[in-house]
Amino acid sequence: MTGPYILILLTISAFITLADLTNKPCQILAVNTCLSAYIQGFQNQSYSRYNERQLHCRLDKELALCADKFLKTCPGGLLASLGRAVISYVRFDRQNGVCRWPGYYPLLKKLSSGSGNARWMRKYDRLVYQCTPSSSARQLDLYCIKAFVQRMRKKADLCQFIPFKYNCLRKGQKVIQSDILDAVLDIFPEEADKVLKVLCQKER
Repeated sequence: MTGPYILILLTISAFITLADLTNKPCQILAVNTCLSAYIQGFQNQSYSRYNERQLHCRLDKELALCADKFLKTCPGGLLASLGRAVISYVRFDRQNGVCRWPGYYPLLKKLSSGSGNARWMRKYDRLVYQCTPSSSARQLDLYCIKAFVQRMRKKADLCQFIPFKYNCLRKGQKVIQSDILDAVLDIFPEEADKVLKVLCQKER
């Protein structure tokens, strides 16, 4: 592992370990573990053969599986926000034919159970059941994915490039009329920012 990536992973560990104490220790550990693995994926030599779309799909799948694994024993809070962010994008990609992984249902079941999830589930149901796949949204998504992955392969900075990713979609939203694009942007930035607020608090 190269020097810059070691520093980034140590920084993530330090930020989250010292983070908002309202989150359970198991949630802090889980988010730390899942995001560290996600970051390492961008420099994984066995993934170097993947193009930007393929790598994005692979790492989102792994991130969803990681969140699902930890939610079995540590539900709610920061980890749930991570799960909601990733599953909203996984579903957006699936409906638009960008990524086709179907194995997100166990994670969805965990995120939909318990109190306090009604608002998020209404948004998710809108994304799944009330929106139409869009070729324009698909092309925008592919463009933003490519730009995001290229940046993360050079410098894996989630604090900078997750906002870049959803702001890329927002810029396209100004010129593209797409209910599915509107729906994912009603979930992903909000849930991602809850995680980034903890992860990046020392940088802001």
